[in-house]
This record gives sequence, C-alpha cells and structure tokens, in this order.
Amino acid sequence: MSTAPNFSRSRFTLAVTLATYPLMTILIYAVIAFTPEWPIWLRTMLVEPIISAAMVWVLAPTIRGVLRVWLHP
Repeated sequence: MSTAPNFSRSRFTLAVTLATYPLMTILIYAVIAFTPEWPIWLRTMLVEPIISAAMVWVLAPTIRGVLRVWLHP
C-alpha cells in the first residue's frame, strides 16, 4: 500500500474507530430487533459485510478527504 511519508496511521485509526462505532451500534440494534432468536455469530455474519462495504466505499474515502490536513501532519 502506497502512502505519503507523513501519513499518520494512528490518527487514521482513531478517525475510523470514531466513524464505525456509531454505525456498528445502530446496525447491531437493528439486527437484534429483527433476529431475536439468532445466535450472536449469525448476527455478526449479517452485520460484518455491511460494515466492510461502508468502510471501503464510504467511510475511509470520506475520512481521508475531510481530514486530509489532520492526517498528514
């Protein structure tokens, strides 16, 4: 993976964590409401692809664009 020499991975990790936490929490509550009898591993199997797709196509590009100055100190 090619990155600029001054790209802050720790700041990017913090930004990604702050972006994914609310999304994951909302999705888990939504899935629990519709799947009360399902085991946790099956719920996770349902939520994980949604989180991954959101990260790749929405959250990561948005974070890199909006926080560009902060991520490249």
